[in-house]
Amino acid sequence: MADVGWFEIWIVIFFVVGTVFAYRIGLLVELRWPAVSGPFFVSLGLTVLVASWMVAVQVTGKQQAGCDEVYVSMDRLNGSSRSEFRERCIATSKPSDLAWR
Repeated sequence: MADVGWFEIWIVIFFVVGTVFAYRIGLLVELRWPAVSGPFFVSLGLTVLVASWMVAVQVTGKQQAGCDEVYVSMDRLNGSSRSEFRERCIATSKPSDLAWR
């Protein structure tokens, strides 16, 4: 069984709390403007999902790997693969930094 870290726990906590708030705000919007309640629920739900991820990153202090590191662990890649990470590093680095690659 995989070990669940604090990062995932914080994401779930923030997502549940955000979903409750989004639901309550959505009910108020539905009473006032019923025609826009569907798109509002969807956009607010996606916003809560992204915001919960961003807040969990801030709370846990999870640092993304830097381009100067040769061996990067998967937990510091923030969802990207190693090849995507290296491509981003190569694309954003100065030409003089490419000598070690």
